[in-house]
Amino acid sequence: MTSDPIPAPTPFAKAFLVLDILLGGLMMILLAAVSWQVTTRYVFGDPAGWTEELAAFAMMWCGLLGAAAAYRRGAHVGVDVLTTRLSPA
Repeated sequence: MTSDPIPAPTPFAKAFLVLDILLGGLMMILLAAVSWQVTTRYVFGDPAGWTEELAAFAMMWCGLLGAAAAYRRGAHVGVDVLTTRLSPA
């Protein structure tokens, strides 16, 4: 039985961890803001005005930071039609 060596952490490992935690927090803020907005609008009949802007800003930041996190993991959407058609194969 051989044990694989533990890989050394990358220099940006802590930054990536902070990014993942920040994205999770933003998603929870987005969920809470939208839930509160729906509750105040349909249950109480008086929608809270601040929830729409908070949800919009949280969604924008989730999109931007989420794209960076997806690119780091190699999960970002890529279109390679031109490179595959023009490659010398």
